[in-house]
Formats: sequence, structure tokens, C-alpha cells
Amino acid sequence: MSASPQINSTFPVRAESEASHEVEHVLAAARQELQHLLEQRSVILRRIATVRRTINGLMDTFGGSASGQLSHLVRPSVIDSRQKGLTSACRTVLHDAVDPLTAVDVVERVLRSNPRVLGHHKNSISSVTTVLRRLQAYGEAASSLSTSGQRVWSWRDANEESMATSCQLQQVRRSQN
Repeated sequence: MSASPQINSTFPVRAESEASHEVEHVLAAARQELQHLLEQRSVILRRIATVRRTINGLMDTFGGSASGQLSHLVRPSVIDSRQKGLTSACRTVLHDAVDPLTAVDVVERVLRSNPRVLGHHKNSISSVTTVLRRLQAYGEAASSLSTSGQRVWSWRDANEESMATSCQLQQVRRSQN
């Protein structure tokens, strides 16, 4: 006699389509939650960049200085002798640039300042362009088209968004004196 597998009748056997439907439902919920979290992250990163620019603009305008911890949060350190990463390198290049730069210009300047940052990237221009777009989404960089039609990138001035706030504070100071 051969032993045949027995089905325990106390546990209902679900149809494959029902299980598949449940998996699709869970995946849809997870996808929706992930999309919501990514949108929140984007909003938060833009808000952080705006607050940083506002604080920097106020400190530059009124000569204030930030305490140690606040300074570290508001003005992240620039690249030193250690490798800090491509995003920091792009930030530094844009911040130090006088004129808007193309992605190729940014790559060249990053390679001059810290060639190891781009050493493991297969396509340096693509990697830099991705970082520049992300910095634009954070509100730290601005892009435009040059007269030749090339996309160029520039650092967003800390005073750009906080100028109205600074002007209002100056008017309040003048009215108080």
C-alpha cells in the first residue's frame, strides 16, 4: 500500500486566483505607501534646503554666526582631503562657480579637484547630470538654457529666496531706530 498525501480538511484550501488577488492587493498598498513616502521625502528635502538658504541669507545679511551644531547643519562641510562623494563635489563646484556650468564643465572641475570621486562611475556625465537634477529638486541648484541651447547649472544664491525676508527685517530695524 502506498501512502497517499492527505489533505487536512480543517484548513480551507484557497483558490490560486484568490491568493493572487490578495498578493496584488498587498503589492498595490505597498506601492501606494512607497509613492507617498517618496513624495514626503521630496517635500522635506526641498523644505530643508529652503530653511538652510534662509538661515544662510540672514547670517550673510546681518553678519550673524551660527553655533557649532547649527553651523554644521546649515553649512555642510565641503570636500577635504578625504573622498566625500559626488553630491558634495558637485555642490562645491556649483557654489564656487562664477558663471553657470554645463554638466561637462562640472565633470571637468570635479576631476580637477578630486578625481577619485568619479573614478568608479561608468558614465561621469550621466552621474553628474543625475546629481545636478537632484540638487535642483532640493532647491540648491538652478538650471537654464544658455544662448547656444545647452543646459547650464548654477548654485542658487542663499539670498535669492530670503531676500524678501531680509528686506522686511531691514525695514523693521530702520523703523525701530
